[in-house]
Amino acid sequence: MGMDRIERLTEVLVEVSHNAKLMSSRGIFKRILTYNRDEQWLRQRIQTMSWSIRNFTAETTLSLEFALHEHARYVQHATEVTHDIVGATYKAVQKLTIDQGIRDGHPSHASKAAFNSVEREACSNSTREEVLSQIFEWIHGDSEQTPSRFDSQSAKVNSQVFWINGPAGTGKTTIAYTIAKKCKDSNVDLLGASFFCSRDDTECSDPCIIFPTISYQLGIFNPLFGAEVSKVLSAKPDIIYASVHYQLQELLVKPLAQVRDSFQCCIIILDALDECKDEKTISVVLSTLSHHMAELYPLKFLVTSRPESHIVLGFANTTLHHTTRRMVLHELKPSMVEHDIQVYLTSRLSVTKALYRVPGSWPSLESIRALVQLSAGLFVFAATSVKFIEDPFYSNPRDQLNLLLGNTTQVTGKSSPFERLDQLYTEILQRAHPNMFDQYRRELKTVLGCLLCVRNPISSLGLEKLLNLDKGRVREILLHLHSVVIVPDDDNQDIRLLHPSFFDFLTNPTRCLIPDFTVRPEQQHTVLALSCLCAMDELTRDPCHIGRPWLLNSEVVDLPQRITTYIPAHIRYATRHWAHHISASVLADIILDALKHFCTVHLLHWIELCSLLGELRHGLNSISYLRQVLLTSTHVDRETLTLLHDAEHIMQQFFPAISASALQVYHSALLFAPDGALIVEKFKQEMDLQVKTYNAAGQKWSLSDTVIDTEGSVFQALAFSPSGTQIVTGSHDGHVRLWDALSGVHLQTLDTIMSSITSVTFTSDGTGVIAGSSDGQIRLWDAHTGKKVWCYTGQSKPVECVAVSATGYIASGSQDTTIQLWDPERVSQITLEGHLAAVLSIAFSNSGTCIVSGSADQTVRIWHHTSFMTSKILRRYPEWVLSVAFSPDDSCIAAGCSDQGIWICDSSSGRNVRVLRGHNGRVVSVVFSSDGRYILSGSRDHTVRLWDIVSGAPILNLCGHSAWVTSIALSPTGTRVASGSEDRTLRIWDISDSTSFQVFKDSKIRNFILSPDGTHVASVLHGSVINIWDASHTGTRTLRGYCHYPAFLQFSSDNRFLVSLSENHLNLKVWTYEGDRHPYKLQGHAKWVTVIAFDPSSSHIASGSDDTTIRLWNTKTWMHVKTLHGHSDTVSHLAFSRDGSHITSRSLDNTIGVWDFESSMLLHRVHTNNPGSPSVLMERMALTEQSAPHQHYPKAKFCMMDNGWICRSTDGRRICWLPVALRPKAAIYMLQPGICITFEAKGGKQIIIDFSAYLPTFRVQQSI
Repeated sequence: MGMDRIERLTEVLVEVSHNAKLMSSRGIFKRILTYNRDEQWLRQRIQTMSWSIRNFTAETTLSLEFALHEHARYVQHATEVTHDIVGATYKAVQKLTIDQGIRDGHPSHASKAAFNSVEREACSNSTREEVLSQIFEWIHGDSEQTPSRFDSQSAKVNSQVFWINGPAGTGKTTIAYTIAKKCKDSNVDLLGASFFCSRDDTECSDPCIIFPTISYQLGIFNPLFGAEVSKVLSAKPDIIYASVHYQLQELLVKPLAQVRDSFQCCIIILDALDECKDEKTISVVLSTLSHHMAELYPLKFLVTSRPESHIVLGFANTTLHHTTRRMVLHELKPSMVEHDIQVYLTSRLSVTKALYRVPGSWPSLESIRALVQLSAGLFVFAATSVKFIEDPFYSNPRDQLNLLLGNTTQVTGKSSPFERLDQLYTEILQRAHPNMFDQYRRELKTVLGCLLCVRNPISSLGLEKLLNLDKGRVREILLHLHSVVIVPDDDNQDIRLLHPSFFDFLTNPTRCLIPDFTVRPEQQHTVLALSCLCAMDELTRDPCHIGRPWLLNSEVVDLPQRITTYIPAHIRYATRHWAHHISASVLADIILDALKHFCTVHLLHWIELCSLLGELRHGLNSISYLRQVLLTSTHVDRETLTLLHDAEHIMQQFFPAISASALQVYHSALLFAPDGALIVEKFKQEMDLQVKTYNAAGQKWSLSDTVIDTEGSVFQALAFSPSGTQIVTGSHDGHVRLWDALSGVHLQTLDTIMSSITSVTFTSDGTGVIAGSSDGQIRLWDAHTGKKVWCYTGQSKPVECVAVSATGYIASGSQDTTIQLWDPERVSQITLEGHLAAVLSIAFSNSGTCIVSGSADQTVRIWHHTSFMTSKILRRYPEWVLSVAFSPDDSCIAAGCSDQGIWICDSSSGRNVRVLRGHNGRVVSVVFSSDGRYILSGSRDHTVRLWDIVSGAPILNLCGHSAWVTSIALSPTGTRVASGSEDRTLRIWDISDSTSFQVFKDSKIRNFILSPDGTHVASVLHGSVINIWDASHTGTRTLRGYCHYPAFLQFSSDNRFLVSLSENHLNLKVWTYEGDRHPYKLQGHAKWVTVIAFDPSSSHIASGSDDTTIRLWNTKTWMHVKTLHGHSDTVSHLAFSRDGSHITSRSLDNTIGVWDFESSMLLHRVHTNNPGSPSVLMERMALTEQSAPHQHYPKAKFCMMDNGWICRSTDGRRICWLPVALRPKAAIYMLQPGICITFEAKGGKQIIIDFSAYLPTFRVQQSI
């Protein structure tokens, strides 16, 4: 393998060198002539060389890292394996034995966050006595007797919070553990819950799981509280995804209010808050506690952390400031700390002396005092020193102590405590491995590096399996490092670093000066990435042997036990973190090849396992980020990127179903995913649900995978957060809600007021949400805690719009014709007058110096922010100005008007630059992209459009809403669009691949459609000229063919044909893109053609007409094949089944027909509004029968739930889940008695779902 790598690199370098010599040997005249070609060739070869060298380096590094043991591995005896499995199962069962009150409904929690989940040391006897005494005085409520000697100003009566802070190594966790243990072991259990944060564990460093974990533990502490939590979880099972403020309210405040009278006083310990990885959310945790402290009585909170700025600011909050006692460990009297460290060292070393039978008066008082001085107040130094001295490998504590004192005292007296700590760590590493041979050096560096870079702690057994090491090898490698690495005796328990400072030391080459130990994170992430991908090659379908796809994950009562039994720890780790490690790794062929194999074979298995582990949202975020990283490389296989994007689509569109029931990834997702999706092609063999759909899936993914049913609310306003991760919406029923922008998960409802919300926006820093309402008020909420900050009434009529400047000013426009300008900090306002009718839209310039407003008086005005005067009236527009926006450089203003146009004006001169035409309804919302190249618009014609600002041409038409678009927003990255509509849905569109299309520079383009593979665009000019554009090049073909609107312009599914109408509307024209410019003419209809459809193979075309017939045409012979008769009025809809064997039609005669393609027989006919026919209508919870009097028809065998589940009526078994866009718009009709239904979906499709194969006992009856 090594020679292969060298040979590949050599081949590339030799080729480049040879050709470069040839070029240089040419004459100067010839070199001038071929300059452009040679320059391009050299540029490409330089890229090739760079990639080859990168590959060589990465693969060589990996081969060295993995060259561990080449000798054969001995198979363990069967009884030993059985013993391990039985032991692991027994422990899993023990963990499952929790209090009966919350067993069936406990919140997701971090089990490793409990104080006793890992082995920790308590304070030694006679140490920290005054510190512990002060804390226990606070716990028992005696704080009013004496102020704290450590911080007299912070000793408050009845303080609910006690904050201990200090730098690394000052003993905060040891103090917290001691308090937790004493409270737990006391006669009266005082410990309600504990959460010990750890940055090397994903769960224990996730602030979003702190409150669920506390709630879970309090449920065990108080069974009545646990019962209340169970009620919350049954109503809101996805609360783990909600904001921390909402979690606190639902999981702590509300349950506590119900049982407060029976809840004894207890403490909650939050240790090492600084080790949580999301600083912003930790600030929110503290802010949320601050706002609800009074409602959390009788809970008390003991918090420890380093004095990080975001935590210090959190405790500076007014409420927390007045309810918190503080203890600053590094400000304690040095004599007190030195005394405690000396007592600790004396106690521990006396045990060491007895253990090793050291003679004499060892250790001397001078030696102990020397160690105390070297510790410089850091307990971690003292603890590490003891472990080094008593290391069993050397069994000579006298020499170890002398060695330690001899080397560390060489550090100058002026050095910092951390320099001495670095010297101690260096001494430990050198002493442990003085003469390493190459293979051992590589193994040690790999294991240490992995321990530092893993996302959460891993056991020695799990690490061995992940790295494919022999059993017991990790323990051997770490044998001499027990001073700094804790390796439990149980191979299934997690290995931990003694202290986070050891991580800082090893990853900083200016501190760790020995190259053999210095860890380069990028290399280690590469090792872990490849290890994770290799480990996941073991993934299979249904790994937990559930076997019943109708069950929800929550209904599998022993799911945690199944996960522990069937999914090894290293597989669970790889499932959660493979994408993160690839994102942080050195991208090389060896990684990309393994990734391609994984995506091709195991991608759906991984999605299923994410659901089982409760990690689906994390999985979606991780592959979304990974795909963006991979897009920056030109060497990633296109198929890999496509499969990852398909996986994103599946996880977004089917998130509610898959997160609830893991096996639905093979049922609902594959059933309704597009036929043309690569992931469907690769995994279609996994689809075993015997249900058929017609006209449901389509050929490609919709741009709006995330469609949220708003449950009756109409979103009148929405906005992205500055980070692009959240969306805020305001609705007509007074709700202000926050949503996750990727998965569409509802995070929290900020407030519900009695008036309609007309406008919403985030503050410029994303910390606040502002809303205007029809009651004339402006409200500001804290976006993290949900607490209302202020509410102002400044306008006499409804507020129509709000905007916020980068400097924090808020502007609002009202129906009273005025604009109010607010300064939230000074709580002051200024009124701007000048408009003669309602102010409908407002925006700040990006410089913050101007405000632009649009009004029902048909004008756009620009106001100076400083003088508060109208600087100019741009122009009078034909109709109302509904929306205005500044371009990023403030040079242009876009105005959306009720005349269906978008007017673009020069902001300085007021001169009209151009008008964008194409919408067929009022333009209610406009916004510029961040680079200023595009304008996004939303209209009452139900569409959202993207326009090129230079050419004025439309680039993208987002169709899917079935009613007026009310509001739109564009994410800061320009890759996502959010749109609200009167159809009561919120759609999130992914346009990341759409803005790369060529701009079609013809302002006369009226309509356009995209080919199924996205490579071509057909556009219509003046109703008679059709252009076909290559989306990746500038080439275009001009065709002559009448086309009134896009329904009569259609590509075949294989992109070979484009069909349009002739001028008389009676004939079809079919164009072959690669062939002759003259179309094939299909004629025979007696009246206008109304609808066209290609079959899946593109071998036939179906056309419907006002003449009531359906004609079929062969695309090989271009001959008429057959005519279908059966309707008595215009044919309005046509669709082929997936296999092309059936055709569905809908007519204005109020019937739906299903036809057999081969025989031309009408198999089923349904009268959609005749009460005498057997039809089934959607009535919220079930399909209920309607029939004429004295007639009997079979009852439906299935029911459709409000949340999209289709269930079997007899026993309620879930069969599949319908995405929002595919759910019925109104009525559902039966085609076959009880087992085949059809309906018009919200997206406009006529869909058929056939359950006949699912119920083989029911005979399919054909009727005409």
